[in-house]
Amino acid sequence: MMVKRNTQLLAILASFQRTSVKSILINSLLSFLFLSGLSVWAASELPQLKPAPEKQVVQESPCSKLYSSFQTDIGKKLNSDTWIETTADDGKPLFIDLGNREKNLFLTFFKSNEGVWAEGNAEICPDQNLWVAKITKNDITVGKSAPWPVKLGFSGGAKFKLTLIDTNKLKIATFGWSGEFIPASKEQLAKEKAKLIQ
Repeated sequence: MMVKRNTQLLAILASFQRTSVKSILINSLLSFLFLSGLSVWAASELPQLKPAPEKQVVQESPCSKLYSSFQTDIGKKLNSDTWIETTADDGKPLFIDLGNREKNLFLTFFKSNEGVWAEGNAEICPDQNLWVAKITKNDITVGKSAPWPVKLGFSGGAKFKLTLIDTNKLKIATFGWSGEFIPASKEQLAKEKAKLIQ
């Protein structure tokens, strides 16, 4: 009798264990399916979380293209907008004029007794202890009186280094040439231009 009862108990226990294992497996499977379905639904229905975009810091260019920005920055360090060459070995000094044309910074190279060698809208940028002036290929006009090396050298645009030696002396250099300049007046430049018209 005792053996029969134990056998019945073991059968019930075995049945219970099988049911428990089945139930655990079924519950685990249902939970897995539910969570999988939930994650698919969430992915399609909820807004996607994206990392916040990095803030782009827009740095203002230290370069001057407009005459007004040139005047308030680099121009303050120069005594004049017009300079005359002191190192010309042909007796015909070159004038450099940093002027204003339609609000743009306009650079003119005028050779005494000859005329405009080159001119155009310019950009001047600080570069360590000097400035770099650039006139792009699209902005430069090479004058008829310019010698052929200038015409050839400036046909793709021009780049000049301007170094302030002291308050009244400016060195200007480009590939294959450099000269020193002192302040001049726009009236001096206008008189030189007028000589060519007479």
